[in-house]
Amino acid sequence: MEHFFNDSYEHYKALEDSIKSWLGTPYQHGANAKGLAVDCVHFVAGVYVESGLISGMQEPSEKYPLDWYKTRNNGTVELIKYHLDEFFLPAEYGYEHKEYPCAIFPGDILCFHISSYVTNHTAIYLTKNRIAHASTRAKAVIIESLEGYQAYLKEVFSFPRREESAGA
Repeated sequence: MEHFFNDSYEHYKALEDSIKSWLGTPYQHGANAKGLAVDCVHFVAGVYVESGLISGMQEPSEKYPLDWYKTRNNGTVELIKYHLDEFFLPAEYGYEHKEYPCAIFPGDILCFHISSYVTNHTAIYLTKNRIAHASTRAKAVIIESLEGYQAYLKEVFSFPRREESAGA
């Protein structure tokens, strides 16, 4: 398997252009409105839909509570990771879910455990060790260094991917 963006500048450019158009959108838990308010998982999904890399996404049947990740016993089991699976399963090129440490590439979706034992934050990996994400600290969609988050990085969705052609 080969990473999708390795052979297509146009696909990465579409993703990057979409990310730039979301910059500055205020952070709000559970929101999904470009320019008005968005949370981390809706930002990631919105970028992939807008850039044409996936055809659409399914909204959860009910909104998740602000503290959903603090306990496993409330019936909410790793919602961000679950919704990433739901958002990206219909993707034309598929994806691979990997445990970190592993190789990461521009366009990969990164999943973090920040003061939690489950995934509670997502970002899109760019080039030069940078990430784009809806930041609760900055209260907006921003691009910044992965360095301050690397200790919390636990999982990677390498997306999209394509099969190597036979005989290649």
